[in-house]
Amino acid sequence: MNRLTSVAARRARRTLLAVTVAATAVTGPLWVASSGPTGATTATAATSALAMAVADTDPHMLPAWIPTDLRTDLRQLRGMDPEQRQKAATRIWQDALDGDYGTVVKLRAERAQQRYRLLPEQLRDELGELRGLTGDELRDGLVDIRDKALDGGYGDQVRHWAERRSGFWQQH
Repeated sequence: MNRLTSVAARRARRTLLAVTVAATAVTGPLWVASSGPTGATTATAATSALAMAVADTDPHMLPAWIPTDLRTDLRQLRGMDPEQRQKAATRIWQDALDGDYGTVVKLRAERAQQRYRLLPEQLRDELGELRGLTGDELRDGLVDIRDKALDGGYGDQVRHWAERRSGFWQQH
């Protein structure tokens, strides 16, 4: 892989991580009761596990609170074919919700799931459409979502959140 391709891949990974974090954190510190069964957003939220696996190629991107066994499972996702990776990511997500990676991960997974449910439906749908994309297609899709968020296309709450994080996106 040449230097330009490596830089582009790194930027795509960082953008994916930023948008995934945005999707799970955009609603701020709101805490709501879970609506529906735990597995209701399992496939959608598995994107978070995929994003963490992609980000794991840069060791500075994963937060320090992630336990070793979760790091190991996320690293294993990288070498899998897309269909197998999605199934494994779904399993990792469910294990996180079940507490298999510890209480801290379980609580964070539950909060992420709750926040994801609070996102505007259009944003959730557009994030879902990114599943299975790679490279330039993925980056272009993420940039489109970011730009739409900054333009207020998902509502004022998402726009405010995106504006607060625009400095991070410019760095990556």
